Amino acid sequence: MFILSRHSFSSFFLVILSFRSSFFLFILWINCLIQPTKRLQSIHLQGGDFEFREKIIQKLA
Repeated sequence: MFILSRHSFSSFFLVILSFRSSFFLFILWINCLIQPTKRLQSIHLQGGDFEFREKIIQKLA
C-alpha cells in the first residue's frame, strides 16, 4: 500500500514537472515573440525560471 501511494505520488510529481517545463517553454516562446533575443539571453543567463516568470507577470500586469 505504501509502495502504491509512493508510486502515484511520483507519477503526479512527474506530471507537475512536465507541465511546469512546458509552461516555461511557452512563456519563453512568447517572450521571443515580444522581446529581442539579447534581452532573452540576459534573462536566461541570470537563471531561475521563477524570476523569469515574475518579470513576465510584471510586464503583463
